[in-house]
Amino acid sequence: MKVIQGNFSKNTKKSLNDKVLEGLTKLKDQSNDEEIRYPFILIVDTGDDLRVVSDIEIEKFNLLLDLVKQTILTGEYDT
Repeated sequence: MKVIQGNFSKNTKKSLNDKVLEGLTKLKDQSNDEEIRYPFILIVDTGDDLRVVSDIEIEKFNLLLDLVKQTILTGEYDT
């Protein structure tokens, strides 16, 4: 698994749109066109609640969230 992180805290004036576009640009730069065609999960903390956008069926979605959580907890990912 690869975690793509932006350095968003240095510029607090960036909008959510700017941050998402920066993340998508990094994804595109680090992936090939075939990888980008696969389903996605986007999680955003709005300050009031979490918003989740995805095109994955719920069973696979839950499995992927568990996999992501376990991978991050164990530190077994690339940056």
